[in-house]
Amino acid sequence: MGSGQEGMPKANFHHNPPERLSEVDHPEHYNQGKIETIDFIEDRQHLGFGRLNAIKYIDRSGAKVGESKEQSIRKAIWYLERELGMHKQGEL
Repeated sequence: MGSGQEGMPKANFHHNPPERLSEVDHPEHYNQGKIETIDFIEDRQHLGFGRLNAIKYIDRSGAKVGESKEQSIRKAIWYLERELGMHKQGEL
């Protein structure tokens, strides 16, 4: 069963001017490296929701205003523990 996004063009926002960066459209806490977090996530859909969400929280840890590094890491751990539990129950 597909994600429903097969054949859809991937958004590539790397060439947008800096003024396009905002809290909704390319927030700074997801733009800290050479690629935006969403581009990695879209490219790695085979990893599944839980692991990809953990990656998202790890990537932004310490960078999101109003969320401490510890909070982000705890969220990542929560998603990984949930994924592990589902795997152990044969749901993944």
